[in-house]
Amino acid sequence: MKDYRTWLIESGKSENTVRSYLKVVSYFESWYESNFNESIEYKNIRPVDLRDWKQYLFSAQKKNGTPLTVRTINNYIESLKTYFRFLEEEDIIAHNPSINLKPQTTRIEYTPRWLGSKEKRSLLRMIEDPELESRNPWLYSRNRVIVYLSLHGGLRISEKVNLSVHDLSKGYISIREGKGQVAREIPMNKVLSNAVSLWLTERNKKNPATNYFLVSQKGGRLTTSGIYNLFNKLANKTGIDDLTPHTLRHTFAHDLIEKDTPITYVAALLGHSDLDTTRLYTSAKRDGLKNAVDKLSDE
Repeated sequence: MKDYRTWLIESGKSENTVRSYLKVVSYFESWYESNFNESIEYKNIRPVDLRDWKQYLFSAQKKNGTPLTVRTINNYIESLKTYFRFLEEEDIIAHNPSINLKPQTTRIEYTPRWLGSKEKRSLLRMIEDPELESRNPWLYSRNRVIVYLSLHGGLRISEKVNLSVHDLSKGYISIREGKGQVAREIPMNKVLSNAVSLWLTERNKKNPATNYFLVSQKGGRLTTSGIYNLFNKLANKTGIDDLTPHTLRHTFAHDLIEKDTPITYVAALLGHSDLDTTRLYTSAKRDGLKNAVDKLSDE
């Protein structure tokens, strides 16, 4: 696993993706050993074993008892196929049994989740909290800039925690460690520029011993867990249950599309190497599809 982890990192995978891929391999091994009552030997794995595993995934459940989504199953399949590619490249197996293991296709891929105008207003009212600004301007400015980095810059959570103070200069944010090794520069609008400026003023008052842009209250680098904790609190306070950093990235992309921004510009700002990924923000929304069939009941 240590070699596989190194291989994934050298392939440009993010830390979150690496953890996810390793988890899937462990999940597959547990299933195999439980199903066949023997230790796994990858050189003995056959395509039929992988087909059985895929079928098992459709009957598997999450901890809350709900079945796995098709998207989750497809992520598992892609993760395991990646592991077999690694084994083949390292000459650990002579033949790759996962070549014909295909993801489950769906006729309709729904658009990502973004905030509606009322939800966004509710979030902004929570972020622009004058009481917190008066009581703790350091925490106020940090929470605010974390939200605006996604809402007005489209940054991923991993890109936020990796930002250095030197990456924000002359009205631009430089993403040097983007997903898939895609570097990009994001221009800051007035809202984001003001949020960044206010945070830097408060940040530098404590003179943290790190160049990371986002820091914890102890002065070290802010972690992804710290950001998720903030969003959990915001979700509870606003009533937006599925509020996450990625929800705001989706909102950034959706709002750009709604304002007739060329899709190539949106892709460049998001760091997408495939325009098909960006086109998800232009496809039919789940609510729109529901409204379409609901009209039939009015006839």
